[in-house]
Amino acid sequence: MGKKPLYYFEQNGSLYFASEIKSLLTIPGFQRRINLEALDAYLSYKHIPHPFSIFEGVYSLPPAHKLIFRQGEPVQISRYWSPQFVEDSERSAQSEDELVQGLLELLKRGVEKRLMSDVPVGFFLSGGIDSSLSTALAAENSSQPIKTFTLTYGEKATTDGKEQDRKWSRWVAQKYKTEHHEESLEVKDFPENIIKILSCFDEPFCGTTSTYFLSSLIAKHVKVAVSGDGADELFGSYLSHRLASPIANLKKFDETGDLDLIRPFEKDLSYLHKIAENTQPDWRKKLFVFSEAEKKSLLNSSLDTSGFKSISQKLKLEFAKLQSTEPLNRILEWEFNSFLPDQVLTYVDRLSMAHSLEVRSVFLDTDVVNYVTPLSSDHKIRNGETKYLLKKAALKYFPEEMVFRGKEGFVLPVNRWVYDSMEKYARDTLSKSNLNRHGLFDGDAVSNLIDQLYKSEKQPHHTEINKLLSLIMFQEWYGLYMS
Repeated sequence: MGKKPLYYFEQNGSLYFASEIKSLLTIPGFQRRINLEALDAYLSYKHIPHPFSIFEGVYSLPPAHKLIFRQGEPVQISRYWSPQFVEDSERSAQSEDELVQGLLELLKRGVEKRLMSDVPVGFFLSGGIDSSLSTALAAENSSQPIKTFTLTYGEKATTDGKEQDRKWSRWVAQKYKTEHHEESLEVKDFPENIIKILSCFDEPFCGTTSTYFLSSLIAKHVKVAVSGDGADELFGSYLSHRLASPIANLKKFDETGDLDLIRPFEKDLSYLHKIAENTQPDWRKKLFVFSEAEKKSLLNSSLDTSGFKSISQKLKLEFAKLQSTEPLNRILEWEFNSFLPDQVLTYVDRLSMAHSLEVRSVFLDTDVVNYVTPLSSDHKIRNGETKYLLKKAALKYFPEEMVFRGKEGFVLPVNRWVYDSMEKYARDTLSKSNLNRHGLFDGDAVSNLIDQLYKSEKQPHHTEINKLLSLIMFQEWYGLYMS
C-alpha cells in the first residue's frame, strides 16, 4: 500500500537503492539535476507522485510492486497485489447491520494486531471518528489505560474550527479513561520548523505537516503509535469523493431528463455545472493547486517542458486503467493508488520517523481494505453523507452529535497563519534574488501572486494559500539541497 518508501538509481551497470533519497545523493558522480516533469507534477499535486522523484534518474518504487535487477538487463517492475474496487454484489447485498458488524469485527482484530509490541503503544486522537474509533476499540481490548495524544492550536483554535476537535478528543479520552496528552502549537512553530520538516522528505512537499509536531510529543512517551490514516480513502470523505456521483448523475440527467437523478443535490446544480467537463479526470484536476495555464505563466519560458505529458493527459491514461465502473469507486481506486501513498502515507512515515516513532494504521489492515473496497458506493457515501458505513459503526460507541459533525481534518490552521502572520517571511523567501538562484519561476508572476493574496481584505480561499505555500516549500527545499 505504500507505507514505506524505496528509491532506486542506476549508474554504470549498478543498482543503488535506499529508503531515503539523501543516501543516493552520496553516490560518487551523482549529479543533482531537477526533474522538470516531477516539478510540473509537484505544482499540481503539492507532492511528487511515483515513480518520479525531484532528481533526474532517481525513482520511487510504486506501492505493491517488486523490482528485479539483473546486470546488463533493463530493470523489471511488476505489481504483486492490488486492492479490488470492482463491486462485490453479494457482499453489498448484505444488510446494513451485517456489514457494520463485519466491519467492526475486522477493525477489532486490526487493533489487536497493532497492539502487539515489545514497547508501549500510543494512539493519535484528533477528535474525529477514525482515530476515536481506533482508541475506543483499543481501550476495550486493554487491561491498562492506553495513551492518547492530541494537538491543539492556541488562541486560534476557535476561529479555525478546531474547538470541536479539542472538545471531542477530550470527551473520548475521558469516556475511555485514557492517559491523555495535549500539546498546543502557535503560529511561530510552523515557519521555525519548515527546514526540519523538508529535510524529512529530501524533496519538495507541501502536504499536511501536523504529524511532525504530534509525533514529537508522542515520541516522548512511546515508540509505537496507531493512527486513523486510510479511512478517508477507503470510505470516501474528500470533495472529490462527494462530487463523483453527483457529477455522473448530472451528465445522465442531461442525456435522459430523469429528475430523480438530480433531486438529492438540486441546490448545488449551478456549482456542479461549472465544474463538470467532458471526462472525469478533467473535473478532478480542478482540485489541483496550479492549473495548466497557471503553471505555464509561472514557469520560466526558457524551460523545455515539451517532452512530457500534461497532468490532464496522465490522468486520462490512469483512469482508463481503473477496474471500477462506479463514479465514486473510480475516484477512490485512483486516490488509493496515488494520493494515499504519495501524500498521506509519505508524510505520516517521514514525519513520524523523524522522531523515531513507528506509526501503524488500523484502516490499512489488509483484511479491512479487502472488506471495504469492493462495497458499492452507496455504502460509502449515501445522500451526501460521507463515510456512511464507518459512521454507522461509530454510532455503537459515540453520540450522533459527534459522529455526524462536519469534517475538520488533522491539519494545522496554516491558512490563517499564512494570511495573518507570514507575509514578510513569504516575501523574503520568494524574493526575486532568491528565485534567480535557479531561474525556474518567473519572478513577476510570483510577486503578483503574493501581492494579490496579501492585498485581499479577507482571508483568501485555501487554494490561493496553497499556491503560495507550494512555492515557499520548493524554495526552502532548493536552498537546503541544491545550493
